[in-house]
Amino acid sequence: NAKEAVMKKIPIAVQLYSVRGECEKDFAKTIAAVAKMGYEGVEFAGYHGKSGKELKKMVDDNGLKVAGCHTGLDTLQPAKLQQTIDFNLEYGNKFLICPWIGKEVASDVKSWKKMGEFFNEVAAKLKPHGMATGYHNHGHDLQPMESTTPWDAFFGTTKKDVVVQVDI
Repeated sequence: NAKEAVMKKIPIAVQLYSVRGECEKDFAKTIAAVAKMGYEGVEFAGYHGKSGKELKKMVDDNGLKVAGCHTGLDTLQPAKLQQTIDFNLEYGNKFLICPWIGKEVASDVKSWKKMGEFFNEVAAKLKPHGMATGYHNHGHDLQPMESTTPWDAFFGTTKKDVVVQVDI
């Protein structure tokens, strides 16, 4: 019912990229500080040399959930995808969010649509593992390009299984 929907608390996670400097200095201390601040989860943006087991222990020890990770486009390529899946499953991550598609990869509407098709393929390979992939926007994704924007060309091509992550 509507009242239950309003009463349902949405957990809040922090994107660790926003505190990357602190993570570089002392990753474990930063994870603990994030938990003490009241965040309920983290989205990883680098692993600072930690194994999947070490990451899992850090989040578990601090009562946090894994909300996702920034994973480079290169780690979603066929040659690396299984390794990426295995590593992320080890620490409990279900969301592989690509944080950047640069002009060297997608410079026109056709190439953005091609990237959308690629993400559809990755999403299909992740689904049996209970995982998903998606893309995280930047300002250049919202600038006019031909008769649309890169964002609209990309997500106009993807299926609903590809996560839309709006960076605000």
